[in-house]
Amino acid sequence: MTRWRFRVRENPFEALDASSIQRPTLGGQSVRQVTSRSVCADGVDVPLGDLFDVVADPSEHDELVFEGDLRNVHGIGAMLDSGCLRIEGSAGDFLGASMRGGTIIVDGDAGHYVGAPLGARKLGMLGGE
Repeated sequence: MTRWRFRVRENPFEALDASSIQRPTLGGQSVRQVTSRSVCADGVDVPLGDLFDVVADPSEHDELVFEGDLRNVHGIGAMLDSGCLRIEGSAGDFLGASMRGGTIIVDGDAGHYVGAPLGARKLGMLGGE
């Protein structure tokens, strides 16, 4: 099992969409593969490694940890189905959107629409804590 750490870097963007950073899609990938994936920042695809320092460590549990001032990072934990997601700082909007299971812990504030439906989905959070 793996603990993935994403430490946000200083960047010029007003809004980052982190909804594509999902635990199941990280399985079996190297840090290099993950940092080369694109995320949307102000409507432009940007390599994840330009926005976050990423570290993967062996762990007893699958876990995602996001660190830093993440108020402009939206959609963290979207569609989370299991495992633990921890925010060490404050999170942006749509935290845990359409979450189906697992646990989210926030050591700070969360933006608007926590657990809300994601995109065109009609249901928001269906499970988890």
